[in-house]
Amino acid sequence: MSTLNEVDALVRDGFTVRARSASELDLTRGTEQVRAKLVRQKTGLTHQQIAQAQEAPQGEVVLFVVPRATARVRELVANEPQAWLIAHDGTVILGDEAVDVPREKRAARGRIPWGRYALMRALARTTSPRSQIQLAAEVGLTQGAVSGALAKLTAATRSEAGWSATDPGELWDAFLSEYPGAGGVRTHWYSREPFVRQCDLLRQCTLLSADAGSDIIAPWRTPVRAVAYTSTPVDLEELGFSPATADEATVDLVMPADQTIFETAKAWGAPGVADPLLIAWDLRDIGGNDAEEEIAHLRSKALGIRS
Repeated sequence: MSTLNEVDALVRDGFTVRARSASELDLTRGTEQVRAKLVRQKTGLTHQQIAQAQEAPQGEVVLFVVPRATARVRELVANEPQAWLIAHDGTVILGDEAVDVPREKRAARGRIPWGRYALMRALARTTSPRSQIQLAAEVGLTQGAVSGALAKLTAATRSEAGWSATDPGELWDAFLSEYPGAGGVRTHWYSREPFVRQCDLLRQCTLLSADAGSDIIAPWRTPVRAVAYTSTPVDLEELGFSPATADEATVDLVMPADQTIFETAKAWGAPGVADPLLIAWDLRDIGGNDAEEEIAHLRSKALGIRS
């Protein structure tokens, strides 16, 4: 999986994890209840940053997620009860506990151009030219942001009628190659209910992606794994799901940093389903023996029904 490993690390340590937002978690372990504010760093931590955790209200902690943790950082965090740490080098310090977890495969670097990726998905939807105002409405951004993103898209051309894709297939392939994932917070859930029943429940309150989304748009194989996106907290336990690890899960619930996915889904027009490009990306991210064949089938169906 391409997302950060903080949720799996917490689950392995016995916590039930619920996302309140893309940067806040509610953690429960027995009678212990903690609210964690996520602070993701692309560089190391300073003494001053760690000390600021002392300002967290009672019952809250600051969970720092960093690429690596030096011996000095580990010592500082261990001495600050309201500062928790998960590092990609395997270091995990949760209060007075220190455990090891597997290293992550990758993490996105730099500022992520969500607008550009949203426009790639929007322009792949139809060959009909659209104005910047129309595209802005479709991806949920300002016209200025759309203008700046279009200037960097070589696969988009402008005519008197508006902007369109020179080759939607090229946009599809570029998106799968370049998109870093929706970011945010990902929690893992399991249910013994038939997978179709799970998807019916999830579709009422989330956007379905991966197997679940592909099966609605372009049925091809028996679906077994769903990625479900939400912009607001969803209590999956009320729907009959149980917390799980990434390996056990039938559903990954994501509160994404990339908020454009909700607008592009509306434009593609399948209620409760993510857009096909995002679905394809999630299929590849989850993997499987025939994931590429399913992606090819979805690509053919999605681009073939363009208007």
